[in-house]
Amino acid sequence: QKFRPHITFAVFDSELPVEKFIESFKTATKDFSQINVNFNVLSTFPPAVVFSAPTVTSHLFETHRQFYKELKIYHKFANELYFPECWIPHCTFAIGLNKDSLLRTFEHCLNQFQPFDGQITEIGIVKIEFVDGIHSSKTIFAKRL
Repeated sequence: QKFRPHITFAVFDSELPVEKFIESFKTATKDFSQINVNFNVLSTFPPAVVFSAPTVTSHLFETHRQFYKELKIYHKFANELYFPECWIPHCTFAIGLNKDSLLRTFEHCLNQFQPFDGQITEIGIVKIEFVDGIHSSKTIFAKRL
């Protein structure tokens, strides 16, 4: 399954009241604006992920912090690894790798990698499903910044 390049702000468990959350999300993100990002780090989350990480600018950090502040009533459903004090923003290149695949993938990326610039131009809510070990995603709400 192909995923759009993205930086995850939060991960919520399946008990999240989605319809109520969408309305809160719209309100919480109404003043968010586009964020310029510079990716200059190539890294891994061993043993399964190869990614690039953006420089954490004040705009990126404050937008993420504001997201959590505005949606604090949903913290009980959230994965704490994405809370502002723990968050490692990243754009995944490969996921679900074993150690050998991780090493080969990282070496390939290392040989090709050059820092690059981008923009966060949209924010949304995506539902991730796992069927027979395969990830799939469905955007259930998105808005341009």
